Amino acid sequence: IIDILYVTTGGAAPTAYNKKVHYTPIFSSKVYDDTFVYSITDGFLQAQATALLQIVNALPVAGSLTIPLKKNSNETFIYLPMSDPDAVDVLTVTISTPPQKGSFRLMNTATTAKVTIDGDEYPVPRNNYTLAYKPLSGLNGVYSEAINYLVFDGTDFATGTVTIVISNDPPLAVADVITCSKNLQATYDVVANDNDPNGDDIKFAGIIGST
Repeated sequence: IIDILYVTTGGAAPTAYNKKVHYTPIFSSKVYDDTFVYSITDGFLQAQATALLQIVNALPVAGSLTIPLKKNSNETFIYLPMSDPDAVDVLTVTISTPPQKGSFRLMNTATTAKVTIDGDEYPVPRNNYTLAYKPLSGLNGVYSEAINYLVFDGTDFATGTVTIVISNDPPLAVADVITCSKNLQATYDVVANDNDPNGDDIKFAGIIGST
């Protein structure tokens, strides 16, 4: 290679070294095409050709989470994992499949990161998304549901999934001591000192045995 004539959209001028060309894309989150013209020689004659540079997008990455929660629990905050190989891309999140049983809120905390490219430092916005989920109170038994979210980098999408798994704890029965007079009947509320960790109403289910 003896010469490079270039037509760029803002990228660094291509440089030739040992039959190879070095090119630095512009600082941008957009995809674009660029070209440069190079010439070669055999020592006697020359020829020219055009090289097309296609600056493509690296796909964003979304995560998959399984979150175990207790029945009737309070609102839980879940950080949505996401990343992008392109350091300057600004990621946004939308909920594509909302929950059908619990309630949710999507929250974003915007920050600014510093990205260094070829020795130069650039401020880049960063979005940090959190999903607040609260199980629907009063549902009997256990259930699970999936919440899908889309991560968008301005060009492409990635899909992440948060799977909520609701479990139910058994009620806690506390031993009772009942005092009654000889030859007299006694009535006692044996459920009064029992409790349920999930806040469910406790009902007397029956006598298992007596001694």
